[in-house]
Amino acid sequence: MTRDFGSGGPFALAASGLDGIRVYVDGVRKVDLWKNTTKTVSRTVNVTVPKGKHTLRVDHVNWTGAAKVKFTYTPRTSATVDKIGPLTPIDPLVSYDTAGNKAKLSWGRNAEMDLAGYRVYRRLRGSTSWTRLAATATTSYTDTPPATGAVYYYEARAYDKAGNESAGTADQPVTSITLAAPGGLDSSVTDTTAELSWKAVPAR
Repeated sequence: MTRDFGSGGPFALAASGLDGIRVYVDGVRKVDLWKNTTKTVSRTVNVTVPKGKHTLRVDHVNWTGAAKVKFTYTPRTSATVDKIGPLTPIDPLVSYDTAGNKAKLSWGRNAEMDLAGYRVYRRLRGSTSWTRLAATATTSYTDTPPATGAVYYYEARAYDKAGNESAGTADQPVTSITLAAPGGLDSSVTDTTAELSWKAVPAR
């Protein structure tokens, strides 16, 4: 089989067989238990898989008696072992609903097997400081930016189970609406109370 490993990283290849089993990654043999046995033999090998697509191949042979074979490949997610962050999410898009003052950011799903989710960030134009808005397991997020008429930028970053974070997507700009200030402010004061009144802002 061939699959996309995303950014790659450390993996554990676990194989067991009765009788023989061999495991290859991109044609290179990683596990070799090719012998006639009377009981199941097993081995786990730690490998680093480069980013992108790679081919896994499993050969099994049964000479006599019962036949058993099992193979798994799982990412190693300990922070002391995995130092490789996910790839940057692809195809970021943003839409803005002026009626509801809602900015929706969406992006493509990552291929990493150890992906934990995505984090969404926002910053004001002219600032270099990003504010983390949320973490999500989905590929979209809806935000209500401050209604100040300013331009805000959004980006998404993927993070894995070891805590590694990808670079951010290309900045996606949104110009927020400006809420009208209420007018006709009036006040009245007595010995014990103060009362304020104003004209309602028309609905958008």
